[in-house]
Amino acid sequence: GGAGYSNQLKNSEIMERVLKASNEILLKSELNKSKDFLLDKYTIRYINHIDIKVALEWFNELNN
Repeated sequence: GGAGYSNQLKNSEIMERVLKASNEILLKSELNKSKDFLLDKYTIRYINHIDIKVALEWFNELNN
């Protein structure tokens, strides 16, 4: 099921854009010291599990 968006991530250009946008959102969240940019009505219950620093470290590892 689903809308097939995950299948589109096989395209490396699309995957690169998604990862870049995700990294920018994480950086914005860290700069503002707020997780609000990462949450919506579906993810709010996971707020205690979000570790922006660890996610940014992962992105840094990807880029090295």
